[in-house]
Amino acid sequence: MKLELTLQQLIPQIRKRFAKWLIVSVVAGLLVLGLHYLSLPERNHVVGVINFSFPGIESGHSPIGNRFDPDEMRHAEVIHAAGLTAMGQSYTAEGVEMIRKCIHISSGAPVSALSDIVDYQTTIGSDKVSMTTEVRKTSYYPTRYTLRFDYAAVGFTRSQGAAFLQAMMDEYQTRFMSEYGYNASIERSMRAFDYQDYDYDNAVQVLDSDLRLLGNYLNSLNAMDSARFVSTQTGYSFADLSDAVQTIRSEDLARIRSYLNTYCITRSKEEKINFYNFKIRSVERDIKVEQKQLETIGELIENYEKTTAVIAGNTSTRPLEEGEMPVVYEVTQHSDTYDNLVSRRISSEARISSMNEQLDRYKELVKRYRDSVAGGSAEQVETMLQEASAKTDVLLDAAAVTAKEYYETVRLRQPMQVLAAPGDGGFPLGALIRSSMQDGIAAETLVFGLWIIFSLIGVYAPEKAKTKKAATSAAVKTEEKEGEPDGRE
Repeated sequence: MKLELTLQQLIPQIRKRFAKWLIVSVVAGLLVLGLHYLSLPERNHVVGVINFSFPGIESGHSPIGNRFDPDEMRHAEVIHAAGLTAMGQSYTAEGVEMIRKCIHISSGAPVSALSDIVDYQTTIGSDKVSMTTEVRKTSYYPTRYTLRFDYAAVGFTRSQGAAFLQAMMDEYQTRFMSEYGYNASIERSMRAFDYQDYDYDNAVQVLDSDLRLLGNYLNSLNAMDSARFVSTQTGYSFADLSDAVQTIRSEDLARIRSYLNTYCITRSKEEKINFYNFKIRSVERDIKVEQKQLETIGELIENYEKTTAVIAGNTSTRPLEEGEMPVVYEVTQHSDTYDNLVSRRISSEARISSMNEQLDRYKELVKRYRDSVAGGSAEQVETMLQEASAKTDVLLDAAAVTAKEYYETVRLRQPMQVLAAPGDGGFPLGALIRSSMQDGIAAETLVFGLWIIFSLIGVYAPEKAKTKKAATSAAVKTEEKEGEPDGRE
């Protein structure tokens, strides 16, 4: 007898086992989530991704042209500043180093480099020259870096780890702009200068030195700027600012120097004379020491004997005749020691000459201050210094605004972007779901399949038993019928 199962027979069995299926499904899902949580990387660390896009990073260079060092992202100063920002506490050097060891930086090949690698692999069967050329193309420099902070290793919670890594990325961005953007240290050093702290000639000298540094910095920016950038805020280019620096140096400061030299104006004539007398005595002592060294070097040179070699040879290509004597040569061999002594003597003589020039200049200044005549006024010098200082401050403001605008809009426009922040610090539910999705679907599919199979068995087993019982009964009846005597006998 053929067994047939209908949907009307299956649905009651499915309903009957629904509660069990639901319980088993929930337990299986929780079990998969639990197993994946134990192996989830995000349970012990947080991750952030930074992408760099400034000119030169594709060739492994920093914005100023030297080698780009990604390890600067976990610099000790960056970690220390992040600790103050995120945790509100200052770490010792040992604490900073412990955190630093738990921060790992990795990078991957950019898309362009990967395409080059694929091109190389497809041409591996070509000639050797072509293959060698393609190998060179596979070299690349990363532009995207992943920072992983193993916060559990230093006793942080997940929220603390996420906050710390975010603060560290922010601090590095600030440090990056400070190091490669506008050089604010020049501005700070020049604004710290107060000519009232110096005598007039020293004030002019310090101001001129600072202006020279600022001019060199502006010239370097001008050389870097191939498009002749003009600030929309100040209206100046770097060449304009450099010319303004040179004008202050060659006009304003030169006029103050001329006035001071003409009238020998100083805040205290006696202090100035005593200062130059001290300089004279100091230089005279240095000259005596240098002369002693020069005498010693001279004696070494006079007593030094170079190694000589005697060579016997023939002056012509013909062979020597019988009884003919070879020509004897005496050759002085090269000696590095002797040459070094001569070089030291020349350097020593040059230093003595330079110190004698300084000595004559100091003596002349002492004489001039002693013999100076009345004329000129300190008030006039003060006025000229105030004017030069005011012009310098205006120039500093313009240089700072222009350089900052240049770096923010041209040179380092969005130099680094945080592509993946460390997260909000909560439970890594999203990462857990993504990690366990595939295994969870497989487990639930298996449970669902078992549910249907057991439901089918619940229908099939009774029906099969009934069919077997019916078949048995029919067979018994047939046997009984066949065993009865035939009435026709």
